[in-house]
Amino acid sequence: MNARRVLLVAAVVSTAVFSALQAFDLNLGMEVRNRFTLVQEAPDDTGDAEITQTYFSIERGYVILSAKYNEYLSGKLTLDFLSSKNYKDGASVRLKAGYIQLANLVEFHKFQFGLIGNAFGEDGIAKSACPTISPKLFDMQGLHSSADYGFAAIGNLQYFDWAATAVNGEGYKNTQGSANFNKNMMFAAAANIKPMPMISFGGSFAYDKPGTPNADDEYAVLNLYHATLNFNHEIFGLGAVYYGRSFTAAGADDAVKSMGFAVYPVLHLKPMTGNEIDLYVRYDQWDPDTDTDDDGLNRIFGGLNWTAFKDSKNRVYLGAEFMMENYEMEDYTSTNKFLLQVRWVFDTKVSS
Repeated sequence: MNARRVLLVAAVVSTAVFSALQAFDLNLGMEVRNRFTLVQEAPDDTGDAEITQTYFSIERGYVILSAKYNEYLSGKLTLDFLSSKNYKDGASVRLKAGYIQLANLVEFHKFQFGLIGNAFGEDGIAKSACPTISPKLFDMQGLHSSADYGFAAIGNLQYFDWAATAVNGEGYKNTQGSANFNKNMMFAAAANIKPMPMISFGGSFAYDKPGTPNADDEYAVLNLYHATLNFNHEIFGLGAVYYGRSFTAAGADDAVKSMGFAVYPVLHLKPMTGNEIDLYVRYDQWDPDTDTDDDGLNRIFGGLNWTAFKDSKNRVYLGAEFMMENYEMEDYTSTNKFLLQVRWVFDTKVSS
């Protein structure tokens, strides 16, 4: 009798779940980045580069679940699996996105609540078309987290996009109870203009009072600025980003100002070869303190991306890249990296 009840309950629950799924457009996506890395280091006093590391890794393993109930209500959940020496077991899983979205309450606009993308930076509305395997300048300099917990308002018009976010300010890795979690929110806004299909340009800014207060209950003040330009032709593309950072420590009178930029031309070989192969170069420059001489760094990247396979559900990308990083200061160790990457992106509709 108990077994029959269990089976009956299971059948009822399964029917209810199946019926509920039929009311949603449910999509499952996945992205895996498998990478080989070779690292060379050259101390300034010798100039001789030596191989210090070679390793295989899963740099990213995204599992993405998105659901849409109707034209007004949808949501998204993204888990990020990765291998790293920074974790006890050599790997970690973390929540990268998780939000509810309300759309079309105001025409051409949407509102997001939860773990959302930050409006600031080149991963937001004012996106860059940076082609490199290595992280963008925004990430490499650790300017701020690309995702955070909060609220976003986003507008997508014909020639103009805008976004504004109010978030915790500690990033998606830190939640309440973390040592640096405080009562202040981070505010950011961004805009992007698309005057024609080949060209877009825009920028963003952010304001925050991070960290813990001093004895006089004064917080540090952080201001961030960003601008981006994208040009993309059938054969040639060119992108550029600029970042500015102003940080005033709690109780201090003067701010430490940082600035940097990245430029990346891209050559599209598809018109000449029939294959989706891109050759690119990228140049970075970063000055951590504009009032201090000879403390900056520069990087040069060169590489290729090949879309080896593509259909309605799958895309496979193969890439190779070489990076050189050099510092202006004395007694530094320069770093070279060689990267090989296989990236698989998959998405399919589970129900509709």
